[in-house]
Amino acid sequence: MIDFIKLNITYLGLEHLEQCGLVFSKPGMLNNETGEFVPDKRIKAEYIARYKNLLFDIYKGGKIYLSGSIHIYFNDGKHNYNNFNFADLLEAIQDICQRFGIDPKRTKIHHLEFGINLYDFLFSATQIVNNLMIHSGKGNPPEHFKYIAQKTPANLNVLSVIGTLLKSMTRVNTTKGMRIYSVWNVRQPKCIDLMTWEFSTLADLTRPGNNGQTLEMLSFLWSGVIINDWTIREENLTQDLYFQLKDWRNPTYWTNLKIECKERNRNKFNNELNKYLKTVQEHSENVHKIINDSLVLNWCKNTIITSNAKLDQKVQIHP
Repeated sequence: MIDFIKLNITYLGLEHLEQCGLVFSKPGMLNNETGEFVPDKRIKAEYIARYKNLLFDIYKGGKIYLSGSIHIYFNDGKHNYNNFNFADLLEAIQDICQRFGIDPKRTKIHHLEFGINLYDFLFSATQIVNNLMIHSGKGNPPEHFKYIAQKTPANLNVLSVIGTLLKSMTRVNTTKGMRIYSVWNVRQPKCIDLMTWEFSTLADLTRPGNNGQTLEMLSFLWSGVIINDWTIREENLTQDLYFQLKDWRNPTYWTNLKIECKERNRNKFNNELNKYLKTVQEHSENVHKIINDSLVLNWCKNTIITSNAKLDQKVQIHP
């Protein structure tokens, strides 16, 4: 489901946002000993304001952006650990629009991230994460997953590749799960352009018909992930397949093979990959398929329409 979002709300203006209760200040900290204000150079905005995990940025040129996790906003600015369905998304967007007088049809999307939390697996999230090898590229060079340690209450391990983020989550003492997550942006070259899809304004996110596109994006990106499937029944393999499996389980083997294929036999990589995938299909529980099936099932459950109410009928539009 839609999570982090960045919106252009320049048309609202500073005065209107202040009337909505936002208090803007220059980003930085005040030194209590010297009384000197130390600006935060990491933040490019001239003025900022915060409300329930939402960040409002005002830049020197006059541009105003709203960014943050709609999921966390729905949870009163505290977390995004739980389930978050389409009805919750509509409720959160409606509340944001009413609170700040936002017109969904006038509000351009600048950045969008969406994903799905997957729970109750046959396998632990740690086991899955440790066996993710590469993304096959889908037209781009294959990339290793980059592990990014994050010290957060959720103990997140983030694996990034191309325009996609795969987040594994281990909840303290209770829940273990995985988050398949996708990053989409209007301008950044490493992210897929939103304009190629039917996502231009905030109103587009409230249309049930667009849920199929977001599922299509996630499924497409997940299809490029190559997993070292640890459920392969090695005792059933032929001797040749058994020895080949040692290569297949090495991420570097795949990246080197892709480079080699550019210079010589271009079909060798695809042939080798298809051979590995066939082995997985015939001699394992097929972890990749289990995850994909869970992704589709959970996405469909979370996008069931429970109300026919339209967002623009409930929101007071800012002139």
